[in-house]
Amino acid sequence: MFNTRFSSVCLLLLLLLISLFFSFYKLENLYHIGYDQERDYQEVQQMVLTRRPVLIGPRVVSEAGFHLGPWHYYFLVPFYLAFRADPIFQAYVAGMVNVAIVAWLFYFIRKHISSLAGFLAGVIWVSELHRVSWNVMYYPMAVIAIVEVVISRGYRLKSLLFLAFLVGMGINFHVQFIFFLPVLAIFIIKYFRIKKSKRIVGLLSVIGAFLVPFAPLIIFDIRHNFINIATVFNFAGQSVSLSSGYIDRFVFAVIQFSREFRSFLPLAEPYELFVSLFLLVALFYLNSRNLKILMLLLVVPLSIVAFSFYGGSHWPEYYLATAVLVLFLILTLTIGKNAFGIVALFIVAIFSMIRTLNLLVTYDDTLGYNHQRDAVLYILEKAKPYNRPNITYDFPVGEGNGFGIIRTYYEKPIGPHNPSMFFVGYSDNPRHNGTEMLFGRYAVSENWRP
Repeated sequence: MFNTRFSSVCLLLLLLLISLFFSFYKLENLYHIGYDQERDYQEVQQMVLTRRPVLIGPRVVSEAGFHLGPWHYYFLVPFYLAFRADPIFQAYVAGMVNVAIVAWLFYFIRKHISSLAGFLAGVIWVSELHRVSWNVMYYPMAVIAIVEVVISRGYRLKSLLFLAFLVGMGINFHVQFIFFLPVLAIFIIKYFRIKKSKRIVGLLSVIGAFLVPFAPLIIFDIRHNFINIATVFNFAGQSVSLSSGYIDRFVFAVIQFSREFRSFLPLAEPYELFVSLFLLVALFYLNSRNLKILMLLLVVPLSIVAFSFYGGSHWPEYYLATAVLVLFLILTLTIGKNAFGIVALFIVAIFSMIRTLNLLVTYDDTLGYNHQRDAVLYILEKAKPYNRPNITYDFPVGEGNGFGIIRTYYEKPIGPHNPSMFFVGYSDNPRHNGTEMLFGRYAVSENWRP
């Protein structure tokens, strides 16, 4: 019934409408300009102004601080130009990427099961408000593509080259894709067991396909005495811990994984750990004779075990997201083949939609972009007839990002400065002088004196 061309098109259109709503409703309020967004904006702005592409991308948050590839910056450039440098452009990019993810997820599930299962999986994804506006936002596209190649393509050279390229590109967007390297290695072994001739040429081709996305980083390292690759080894040396606290870190990694899984199956905290681990074990058992599925499921325990050895001072964000998405995809492919599984997906989708709709209607993010923008516009209005106000910011370290680039966008860069001082901080900052105007959690004081 739901696999006819007409019904598939109708379900896809309905899903796109739902995804447009969940991806763009209250966009300006739910968008934050944090450290990552401000950094990305400035890097893209610099590329446009200098007309020179950068060769390194976002820095990995760690003691070593090595850099990923610059593809995220390259992707943002045309949108920066289209929005004429408006800082909100990154929020719209994130929304468009999210809609594309939903469409890609629908196509993937529809191909292997049915349009209805693809529709429900898409609703579950988009209703959990995956509005992420930094280099991690592309990971679902690459994960779905990798899963598609592994389970749908035979052990052919073209498939192997494409898989190697996808894993390499994924690592350039986020380090969590290193957990797909064992999948790639198994795929290589299976291919060369079948292919008896030209193994060296084939292996060199695979290595080349994997390294293509690293081309900008390789050029950068050649020019700078391999400083970036050196920091990768420093990271391995500084962040890997073999101390006696391994069991505690393992338990913590398992808990973090179960919390990440909440993004697909919202459960109360006492149950999320049990349910996520039960589903993982059940999927291993149900797919015990399917090597390709087992290869992919291997990413989950490998990710958890790997982070049991992580001894860095900052728990890395989203590093278990690929494992969780793999589990969700395999779960959908496994249970979506029967009526019981469709009913289960339907219940989760409806519950997620209702919960998120209630949140969207009632929630106001007091740190949202719209409050920052309104504060800047208020200052510029109060500073007239001067075009350039004097502003003092006071926020805790790492907070209050974004005011600078918003001000630069709206402020006229010529003319004298306003002789009085404006003060911007959180509304509970004791340095306000009693004249403050509130904008969400932010506040602006006029005629401020240090």
